[in-house]
Amino acid sequence: METFSKNQLIAGLILLVLIFFFLGLGGYDLTAPDEPHFALVAKEMLTDNHWVLPHRNQTPYPDKPPFFFWTIALFSALAGGTVNAWTARLSTAIAASLILWIIWQWSRAGDPDKPENSLGPLFTVLILMSCFKFFFQARIAQIDMVLCLFTTAALTAGYDAMTGKSYSPFRLGLFMGLGILTKGPVGLLIPAGAMAVFALMSGRSAWKNYPFKALAWTFVPVAAWLILLILDVALNNQWDYLNNLLFKQTVVRFFNPWHHHQPVYYFFVSILYDFLPWTPFFLLALPWTRPSREALDQRQIFSWAVILFTLVFFTLSKGKRSIYILPVFPFAAYVTAAKLQWLAGKSKLARTELAAGLIAGLLTLILGLGCLVVLGGWVALPLGWVEAPLPKGWIGAAGFMLTAVSVYILTSILKNRIKPMVAGIVAAMLVVNLLFFLVILPWLEPFRSARGFTEAMNQVITKSYERSSEKPVVGMVDYRSAYRLYGLFTLIEVANEFGFPNSSLPKIDNFFAAHPDGWLIVRQDDWESFLKDHAFKAKIHLRQKVGSGDLFLLITKDK
Repeated sequence: METFSKNQLIAGLILLVLIFFFLGLGGYDLTAPDEPHFALVAKEMLTDNHWVLPHRNQTPYPDKPPFFFWTIALFSALAGGTVNAWTARLSTAIAASLILWIIWQWSRAGDPDKPENSLGPLFTVLILMSCFKFFFQARIAQIDMVLCLFTTAALTAGYDAMTGKSYSPFRLGLFMGLGILTKGPVGLLIPAGAMAVFALMSGRSAWKNYPFKALAWTFVPVAAWLILLILDVALNNQWDYLNNLLFKQTVVRFFNPWHHHQPVYYFFVSILYDFLPWTPFFLLALPWTRPSREALDQRQIFSWAVILFTLVFFTLSKGKRSIYILPVFPFAAYVTAAKLQWLAGKSKLARTELAAGLIAGLLTLILGLGCLVVLGGWVALPLGWVEAPLPKGWIGAAGFMLTAVSVYILTSILKNRIKPMVAGIVAAMLVVNLLFFLVILPWLEPFRSARGFTEAMNQVITKSYERSSEKPVVGMVDYRSAYRLYGLFTLIEVANEFGFPNSSLPKIDNFFAAHPDGWLIVRQDDWESFLKDHAFKAKIHLRQKVGSGDLFLLITKDK
């Protein structure tokens, strides 16, 4: 690190950010279910001006507040008014980049007088950037990375408040308020709860610095939106939406979730594989012993407070997804970097420290050998539904590079050379990133995406109505937002009485009774199940495979 100037390091980090987060960002279709779902909400903001009361498929969407959708709509408007894969994902890639900048600045402020100070912040950024879960979420149009931006900004500002440093209550409150506008109360609860845990860890005197003033500013942006929302709800008589958003999607969903059920230990396991390849060093950083706890500085204690509170808080709910704990990752990277910086100053590594590096190197070797096994055809991937040649050339090249890098990582750790080892691990994850996002996903796209079926459907229906002034009515069994996002028609949601029935939706026979000239999108298996109990003559206009083998039909009633 000493051989590079500060400007060279920053330029190198910017280049890595562009490759890890932005290169080929729009090179593959939006992935169901979440990405098309959120993109459609933003699209209807642009087309129908539903900026305050979000809509999806022409109906109010109570699941999430609007901020994330505003960002997609804004970037789409700046790019010409069309929501696509690039504009939908741009806000998460930018959010991830800003998180790196925030945690870099926060790390550098830890002890600016030490000459080795640049090593810890640099390690923090490299670890976070190359952590699999973080760079994966940076390329996915999901809410949680934007939430992570605001929780990270709030927590780093909150640290200054809790340690008696100068801070802006307005700025801290604004970050928490924007977090609420992004994903609800967790935008406030994560920073507020983590700061409370830090106060408990630091002693009674720490409570006098708790930023209560900032809490008042938190509700300024929230109140501004709620006032506009209540006016919109009143004008459109959508009071059920307001109740759903404020209570069902927050309190009820936390204490009595209706999906994503996982065991109580779920997050304590998921963080171990989501934080790869840095998990062995994160485990080393855990303050297992009393001397290691006493050696922690204030920023490390604060980071552990964030990690502990976030894991425990989300564990209390039965509904669990690994992305919920994304706000942990910047601070997990910080404590891991602190441990690696300490290891870099040692002349000899202990057995556990050596083992951590060997595990990272062996994991890289396994990835490399796995690619070479695929190249040799010794193992068939479970992707028989993909009707295109496997890109063996790229997979083989990645395999050779990963194998070579693994040797570099292993020799570096055996020689107690921490900095080259870190560089090798980052290089390995860069290869994984490029292989997955620039090769594998574009290769899968024509077969996993609903775009092909939907565009063919658009042509069939449009041609049938080219001489008619009537508007086609289109329904879909097991509604999926991708078919509306890429389609030209609003979809009537039809119940799947053979899979996950929903009594509030019309069934297939009800749909055709109400719309005799209607068009219906349905899986072939569901249609065949329907025909077993119903005498129904239908005309199949389109039959096409979507995803991992599902055949979708476009049908009308045969007259």
